[in-house]
Amino acid sequence: MYVQKSFISNTNFANNMPGFTAQLGELSSYGSSFARDKGYYANKDIAANLLLTTFISKDGEASIPVPALIATQTLTICNFVYNQTLGGDHSVAADVLLENLLTQYAGLAGQFECGNIISDGTYSLPEWVQWKNLTDTAHPDNIVKVWFVDASFQTQYDEYEIYVIAPFTNLDDFFKSGPEVELEVRALLSSETMDRIQAMKSGYPETIIRTNTYNYVDPLNTLHTVPTDWTVLIYGPSGDNIDSIKDALMAFILANSTHTRPQWIPLLPDIFKRTEFIIVPLEDQYAIPNLQQSTGIYSPQVKLSTAVAKMKLFASQYPDSHIDSNLTTMGHPYRSLALLVIGSPDNRLAKYLLSDYFPDFISVASSSIDFNRMSQVTQDWAVILENLISVAESMGDFTTIPVGMQKIHRDGILYLAKSYMNVNYLVVAKASLIAATSVKPS
Repeated sequence: MYVQKSFISNTNFANNMPGFTAQLGELSSYGSSFARDKGYYANKDIAANLLLTTFISKDGEASIPVPALIATQTLTICNFVYNQTLGGDHSVAADVLLENLLTQYAGLAGQFECGNIISDGTYSLPEWVQWKNLTDTAHPDNIVKVWFVDASFQTQYDEYEIYVIAPFTNLDDFFKSGPEVELEVRALLSSETMDRIQAMKSGYPETIIRTNTYNYVDPLNTLHTVPTDWTVLIYGPSGDNIDSIKDALMAFILANSTHTRPQWIPLLPDIFKRTEFIIVPLEDQYAIPNLQQSTGIYSPQVKLSTAVAKMKLFASQYPDSHIDSNLTTMGHPYRSLALLVIGSPDNRLAKYLLSDYFPDFISVASSSIDFNRMSQVTQDWAVILENLISVAESMGDFTTIPVGMQKIHRDGILYLAKSYMNVNYLVVAKASLIAATSVKPS
C-alpha cells in the first residue's frame, strides 16, 4: 500500500514576523523537524504559491518519491481546497467542502475525509484532507493525507523516526567483566558524546533529543550496577514515549551486537524488560451522577469480578494468570475514585504491587495534615499519581499534555505515562475507558 503524509504551504498566508507562524498554510520550523528526509513538490502551472512538503511517501516499507500522478493530483486538490476559502465569504463548511471535492474529482479520487475547520479570523481551512487516488494504476491501494494547519499537524502527525547514540561504539564491550565496564563508562567524555550526537544528526535538526539513564547490571555480582546514558534523536513528537524509545533501543542493540536478546536482558534489564504499572481509574462508575449545576462524584466501590474483567481488558499484554494473582484495587481522594493497579510480569525483582515500592502510601489529599506522614519518596509519587489521573481524565489523542508526561497507545488503548525512579506508571485515559467498556461489558 502506498501512503503519503504531507503539509501544503501557501505563500499567500506566510507570516514573516520573527517567531511567528501563520495559523493557516504555513509550516513551522518545529513541524519541519518531524522527518529527516522530506520531499518538496511544486508546479507553477497548477499554483505558483503552493509548496507540498512530504514527510512520508512509502510503498509498503520502502520510501519512494511521490509518484508523478499522485504528486500532480495532490497539488491540484490542495489548490482546489484553498480556492474554496479564498473566494466568497472566506469560510468553508466541512460537509460542503467534502461534497465539492467528491463532485469535482469524481472518478479521479474518492473516500474524501477532512479534519475540523480552523479559522484565522478571516479565512478558514480544514486541519487536513485525506483521500484515495484513483488515477495511478501502479499504486491502486493508496492513501494521501495533507495538513493545512501547522498547530494541528504538530499534535496529529503520527509518524516518527528514532536514532540512537549508545554509550559505547562497540556494544559488545558490555560483555566485558563488570569492573571493566565500569572503567569504560567512567572514561567517557561528554565532549566525545556530543561529537557523536552531532555526527548522528547529520545536519538534520531533531524534534526532541532525550538522554535516559539505564543501569548496567554485573551478571557476576547483581549488586554491582553502573548507570549508563543512552541518547535518542526523535523526529516526530509521537515517538517521544517510553514504548517507542525502548523499542528503538532494543532494535538498535540487537542490530549492532553479536549477542542475543536473552543474553542482553540480565545486563540491561531496564531496557529489555518493562518495569511498569498499569492503573485503571474507574471513571465510568458514579456514586453521585453529574448534574446540570454540579460535577458528579465517582464511586470508590468495585465488584471483584468487574475489577478482574476490566484489568484484563486494559492490560491485555499481561497473562490472565498474572492479573488474577496480582491485581489490586485502591481508593484515591481525587473525586472519590477507585483505581485498579497491576505491575508488569517483567518488573524487576518481581515487584508487582505498589506496596512493594510505596508501603506507606495512604489515600489522603495533599492538603491533609496526614499527607506528611508518608515518606518524601511516597509523597512525591502521590503528587505524580494525582496529576496523571487528573490529566488523563480529560485527555484525548490530540490533547496537549504537560511536559514530562507521555501518551502511549497499546492495542487501541490510550494511556498517559510518566516515569518515577526508573518505574513507568501508565494511567488509562477516561476516553479509552468509556469507549472500551461501552462495547465490551464488564
